Amino acid sequence: MMTLNELRMDERFRRYCSLRGDVGRHFADLTTHWKLIGSYAVGGLRSIGFAEASDRLLVTSSDGRGIFDCLSGEKIARDYDDSVPTYEDELRLLAPGFGPLEGQTIHMAGLHGGGLPVLTRDGWSLRLVHLDWSICLLILDPPTRNFPRLPNRSEFLVMATNEDIRTCGFSYTGNSFVIALGSHTLFIYRHID
Repeated sequence: MMTLNELRMDERFRRYCSLRGDVGRHFADLTTHWKLIGSYAVGGLRSIGFAEASDRLLVTSSDGRGIFDCLSGEKIARDYDDSVPTYEDELRLLAPGFGPLEGQTIHMAGLHGGGLPVLTRDGWSLRLVHLDWSICLLILDPPTRNFPRLPNRSEFLVMATNEDIRTCGFSYTGNSFVIALGSHTLFIYRHID
């Protein structure tokens, strides 16, 4: 991930801002609402998916699968058995849960497509903007209603990377969101209001 200062110095971003004049002027500090609670190296990361009505995240990789609690950042289960070829249905984008998610079918997003929720019930949203092939902005927009400190929709938090964002999205509860980069890194954020 790039820092905000690195992003502001990037020529591609400055060119984008000159075309969309509002973008470069309206950064907001939303860190009072969201906190990075974990950054994990996941070798061969393939897909991720949230269990319904929870903040538990199933992660599949070439080395097996794991479950993270996105409110604490803790890895709560790990299955190292990579010999099982059916831990993810790559056509229907579904994966069976295990451990604390046993008996659940999880909708997955990642290497083979799919998507996670990009909007919460209280109005937070995520948008991806690709400036060119090598830089991507992830824009976290706050809700506009009942949000007295950020009354204008033009205020947002921008995170950027020069790596491929494989997928990103909110949990179904809206209390956390994740970003999966390329094939190796997972970032977990928790809502702290």
